[in-house]
Amino acid sequence: MDENKITPDLLYQFLILKILIKAGGSAERCRVLDTIKRDCGQLLSGKDLSEYQSGHGERWKNHMSFAREHLKEIGYLRKDSPRGLWEITDEGRKKYTEWLEFIQKNLSQNKGVV
Repeated sequence: MDENKITPDLLYQFLILKILIKAGGSAERCRVLDTIKRDCGQLLSGKDLSEYQSGHGERWKNHMSFAREHLKEIGYLRKDSPRGLWEITDEGRKKYTEWLEFIQKNLSQNKGVV
């Protein structure tokens, strides 16, 4: 990944849904963030991992929060979850499955293409 680019929000959304499904449908915010950093940290650029000049933490964590809010707005995460708990909806599960099928189909069609 280009070290000066920011990871697209759609990737954060996909990863959030994936982690919540693997966790049985819900997880605390810190668990989601820890899993992203541990399992998907190689997808984050140097700019993502850098801290804001204001000292408000790493950029990627802020982007994760915005991605979560967007998922709530469109109905893929529950809006009434207790503070700090992220919960996927049935619509979120369906969307994750659609995205995963799309990715798998396109990877198999483009096999060998760099």
